[in-house]
Amino acid sequence: MKKRSAMLVLDSQKLEFSIPFKKVYDFASLTLKKFRFQAVKNLILEKQKKGIDVNAVALDRRTETFFNQNKIPHISRRDVTADVYNIKYGEITFNFLRNLIKVLKQVDPQSTYRGILLPYLDEKNLWRAFVLPAIRSLDAFIELIKKYRPNQAIILNSAHFSQKLFMLAAESNGVVIEDRSGKFSHIPWKIKRFAIENLGFLNFPPYFRKLKARHISAPTKTKKKILIAHDLISPTKVIPWAKKLVKKYEVVYVGVHESGEIFERAGIKYKRLQDYATEGALASIYAQKAIFRKDFEKVFGNPKLREALYYKNIDISKVLDEMLLYMHYIGYPTLVTYIELFNQMIATELPDLVVTVDELSRFGRILIAAGNKKGVKTLIVQHGAIWDHALFDGSKCTKFAAYGAQTKKNLLKRKVRNDQIVIAGQAEDIPTESAEKIRRRICTKLNISNKKPVITFTSQALTESVNYKSFEILYETIKEFPRMQFVIKLHPDELDRFHREFIRKLGLENITIVKDINIQELIIASDLIINVYSTAGIEALSLGKPVVSINANFPDSYFPNGTGAYIVRHTKHLKEAINTIVIDRRYPSPERIKRGNKYYIKEVGEKACKNVAKLIDKMVE
Repeated sequence: MKKRSAMLVLDSQKLEFSIPFKKVYDFASLTLKKFRFQAVKNLILEKQKKGIDVNAVALDRRTETFFNQNKIPHISRRDVTADVYNIKYGEITFNFLRNLIKVLKQVDPQSTYRGILLPYLDEKNLWRAFVLPAIRSLDAFIELIKKYRPNQAIILNSAHFSQKLFMLAAESNGVVIEDRSGKFSHIPWKIKRFAIENLGFLNFPPYFRKLKARHISAPTKTKKKILIAHDLISPTKVIPWAKKLVKKYEVVYVGVHESGEIFERAGIKYKRLQDYATEGALASIYAQKAIFRKDFEKVFGNPKLREALYYKNIDISKVLDEMLLYMHYIGYPTLVTYIELFNQMIATELPDLVVTVDELSRFGRILIAAGNKKGVKTLIVQHGAIWDHALFDGSKCTKFAAYGAQTKKNLLKRKVRNDQIVIAGQAEDIPTESAEKIRRRICTKLNISNKKPVITFTSQALTESVNYKSFEILYETIKEFPRMQFVIKLHPDELDRFHREFIRKLGLENITIVKDINIQELIIASDLIINVYSTAGIEALSLGKPVVSINANFPDSYFPNGTGAYIVRHTKHLKEAINTIVIDRRYPSPERIKRGNKYYIKEVGEKACKNVAKLIDKMVE
């Protein structure tokens, strides 16, 4: 007779994906963690005494550590998070989201504002924070249930994201549910919902929280005007090519910071987006916020929308209800604020061309949408690597200034027309000082030796579960080279906590962590660049540096594979690459590396800046 078995999933219920009020949720949930983990241990022992095997699935590193410390056999989190960012799930989840957006357009008049479809503008956040983790987790749980064939599915907290998905997977496969949710299990979600509904304004961009009505006088227009705008992008992504336009055109940069002195010094007028908040614009924003709040329940209960919330004949509306709540209380109001301010900005400035340097952010997408709606030509100047993924969509702009043929190939796959794409290169300044001088300066700044090799890892701000394997490979390799110098360059959106945990755990003393540093100068100062799916990899190749990409869970197409580029999947392979490149000095010459990677970045520095300026000339004349 086959022995009876049960399955449960457990995590620390600390949200890895960045969603509204993450800290509020995490605090309430982690407060109960100790009791929850001990209860699970007791439950497993209780089941085992009754002759029932329990297949426990660890969903995060903390839970896996708990199981290991208590010698509880378990299924690794990697079985759930594997391939979360692969092309297959990009397409599956994006098709689901795009269909949902299509239905929202049909059933909810408020999803379109000033002729612009709101959920499209927030696609990246909706996909990364809600749709992707929900669908990937559901599929993973279904696969595990089919593999282990449990008789029971033990639900520890029916209010929690992962637990709800596990319950749906079990029910869809006819597994008996044993709901062990405690009377306090709903507290974290209730706290979070209250925060979203009543304190949503705290999740608006900081520069939107204290908008004041302004009286705006339209400036006198004496020559054609180029309007460039972004909120957080570095001025180094704009000034090198924008300053070439100031003699011929009036060039205005609209940002969100108090001071734009660096732009003014380059002859570019600087204005703040917040200063386009007129009394009429603010009245429209406040009125629309009230409408969205009333609209939520009606929209969520719509039969057509509920039908669109089925995946593989499974109703996942109980999981994605939070996404709809976020959209109506935080997402939509934020988008409407941008639209009103951009509309007022365009009406005031009367630009001949609107330019941004970000194809993914809400800011960039809304700016392009507002410009198109007003009949103004729009341009996106690429500022980061674009891979073969449904997330990248530049089809809405008039023109797209691309790094190279690789970007063009991927955009064409995403239905961007050939005539929209112009290959310009990476339009940023390249340091002109000698490599030796730059290296000495960087080493002094980082307090490391100029005489020893410098190996730089350019990190990426992905979720902990996705990053873990790559980081494990990196740090286990660093342990093998105690006399070498390693620099960890954090992503702008990344904290150093996860890195320091590895450093502390392995007792490493040859690592320097840095965030605010000129990335091109750091690359020039380095002997080798190691990366995980980042723009820094192709930047390094364009500067003639060898690059090793750690690929633990991505498609190979996400990584450069030209001359001087290498892909590794295991610690021993990374160790071999370091020995070959850094110790034995066996790798192609810098010039060969540069020539061999024109596919990714055709031109750099002055040539690329001139190409962007020429493109703007053609668009404006």
